[in-house]
Parts: sequence; structure tokens; C-alpha cells
Amino acid sequence: MVSPRRRFASATLPLPAVKATAKALGITVNNLVLAIAAGGLRTLLLDYDGAAERPIIASVPTATDKSDRLTGNEISGLMISLPVHVPDPGERARLVALATRIAKEDHEILGPQLYGRLMAYLPTAFAPAAFRRLGRRDAPNKLMNVAVSSVVGPRERGHFGGAAVT
Repeated sequence: MVSPRRRFASATLPLPAVKATAKALGITVNNLVLAIAAGGLRTLLLDYDGAAERPIIASVPTATDKSDRLTGNEISGLMISLPVHVPDPGERARLVALATRIAKEDHEILGPQLYGRLMAYLPTAFAPAAFRRLGRRDAPNKLMNVAVSSVVGPRERGHFGGAAVT
């Protein structure tokens, strides 16, 4: 339920271990991140609701990387089904990889600009009220349930005012 008591969670994992695990499972690092998120969300659903009976939809931001861009990032998004209802972590990882492949195919068909256009369609002044209304509904949200993103850390240590940023 969307409320003022929302929570944000993050986790830091050693990249070599993540890459090795993804390789052993035959999936990408991004798919592994989504599978880990699905496992954590499954635990939350079981703890809070006592059940995880159906998949949930994750909104996953993705860069469009247009070559004619002057600055900044142009993003789009994928809607990926997370199999939180599946108890086996290996099977969840396999299903996440399949769902991601399908979401990427759908994204190509619909076009990478659609996500941004959808986000721009809702006027800023009305967005808070619209999201509160969606949060009060008893019916499941049909567009997405959760946002999941993996953020790559800096490749080089930065400095600010002569001090290393960690």
C-alpha cells in the first residue's frame, strides 16, 4: 500500500560474486538482481500477508542510449513479471530471465519512447493525488507493483574538495 510509511531498501554485493553466480545460473547480472529482488519481495509478502500467490510487476528503468543525445540520460522502462509465487530460487531466476526477454521484446515493439510519454502524460500537479488514489484501491495495480533498479557504482574513485568520496 502506498502511504507516508513507505520504505526504501538497498543492498551492496561484491560484483565478482554476483557475476560468478549469474554465470553459474546462465543468466545476466541484471536478471540476477531482479531474481534477488523477487526473493526478497517473496519473503516480505509471506511475512506480511502470509501468501505470495501470483507474480508482481516490476518497473525497471533502462537507458535508451540514443547516439544524438547531447547530455544526460534518456531513460525508458521495462515492465517485468517477478515470480514471487515460486519458492525455488533457481526456478525464480530462470523465470526472471524469461520474463525479461519477453519484456525487452515488448519494449522493442512498443518503442522506447512510450515509457517517457506515459510518465509525461500525467500532469505534475495531479500526480500525488492520482498515486494516493491508486494506493487506496483494494484491487491490484495493473501497471506495476514495485520499482527495481540496479545502480552501477563509479568506475573510478571521485574526489570533492581534495577528499576521496566513498
